[in-house]
Amino acid sequence: MHNISSLLFTIQIGDVEKETSNDFTASVTIRPEFQYHSQGFIKCGLFQYARFDPSIIVGDIIKTVSECDRVTFEKSLDLLRERFSWEYEGIS
Repeated sequence: MHNISSLLFTIQIGDVEKETSNDFTASVTIRPEFQYHSQGFIKCGLFQYARFDPSIIVGDIIKTVSECDRVTFEKSLDLLRERFSWEYEGIS
């Protein structure tokens, strides 16, 4: 029997010059059988781990957001949309 847990994070990311933001979602799955597989970012908005370690999970999410940083927020959006589930004004 496998013990699977899931967490869902909504991250608000916006341009520092504006008051609006976009909601990006990260889904975290904890599955003990993943101990022999790669962990962390898997695909759009999905992070998988063998055990729950908040510092590693938050660190991976921050690292993934940082990897999307470009000269302007608009240029960063394309990468953010590839890495996270995206919702803006009710559009997903």
